[in-house]
Order: sequence, then structure tokens, then C-alpha cells
Amino acid sequence: MQSSKFLHTWNAVSIDGQFSLVDPYFGARKEKYFMDHYFRTSPDAFILSHFPKEKKWMLMNKSITVDDFEDTVKTWPAMFHFNIRPLSTKSVIRTYDGKLSVTVLLKNVAVIPQLEYAGPGAELEAGSLVDNIDEEIRDSENAETFHITLPQEGNYYFTLLANIFEEEIDVPVFQFRIEYVDELL
Repeated sequence: MQSSKFLHTWNAVSIDGQFSLVDPYFGARKEKYFMDHYFRTSPDAFILSHFPKEKKWMLMNKSITVDDFEDTVKTWPAMFHFNIRPLSTKSVIRTYDGKLSVTVLLKNVAVIPQLEYAGPGAELEAGSLVDNIDEEIRDSENAETFHITLPQEGNYYFTLLANIFEEEIDVPVFQFRIEYVDELL
């Protein structure tokens, strides 16, 4: 967390005696679904992407550690905009047999899974990796489960995108890192 690439300035502002969290740098971007999220964001949502130097600026009753922060799934504002929630918030999913499932709660939004191989070893084509994902939609529970079978050991990234039909774009929602080691420790 001390690397300069992770340092970023954001603010806690007092409005009518109550502190709120804002990130005008990210909020001022032109992407339609990113702007509102960064202004007066709830501390529980803000902590998924912003970790303060001083824990008092978490503005939470129960603070978390930097290790807890780093162990949390990577999120983008679209997750909150579309109210999409992964059942697990751990950043890394481990598998010992190459099989795993990711379940998300969602309603009235089309999502697209992506799977990317990060090594070690020879590169795998991302387009062919999508064939390793089977989708199961459960309408009664407003849930979608992605059953993934990994072709070889290594590190992968599973990213969920929300499809915005009107604008014909896909925006990232959240991302897990997957570690596949074909043995029990």
C-alpha cells in the first residue's frame, strides 16, 4: 500500500456537522456511471476502493486493517450503480482442481463475464477462455452463477462487466483474482 501508484488524494467534507466522503478527481470524470458514486459515498462502499492513512477517516464504527482492504474484491462504481453484489468479497479465490463458481445478486441488468490468464507460462487466448464459463440464471433469487473450469494451473482474473444497451458499451463491475494450484497444501 505504500507504493506511490496506490496513493491518491480524496476528501472528507463536513456538511451540516456531518462528515461525508468525496473523491472529486474520480467523480469529475466524464463516464456517466462513475460520477455520482464518488460524492457523499457511504463509508461501507467507499472503503472498497479507498483506504485512508488515518483510520478515523474511514468514518466507520468498526475500522478495517490494510490487510483486510487488500483482501477485498476490486470494485468499480458500476457495481453500486446497478446494485450488483458478489456473494464473496474476498479478492482471491483459490482452487485446487480448476473448478469454481462465482455467484452474484443482480436485477434487471445484463452482465458479461471475462476470464483472463495471467501466467505463469504461455499466454492463453482470452476469447477461448470464455468457453470455460457456464452461466446459471436463477430468476426467483435474482442471482446468476458462473461455473468456471480452468484449463491449466496459474493465475487468472475473473471480471464481471455490465452491459449498457442504450450506449452499446460494457463497464467493469468487479474483479476477482483466481489462483489455481493442482495440489493441496
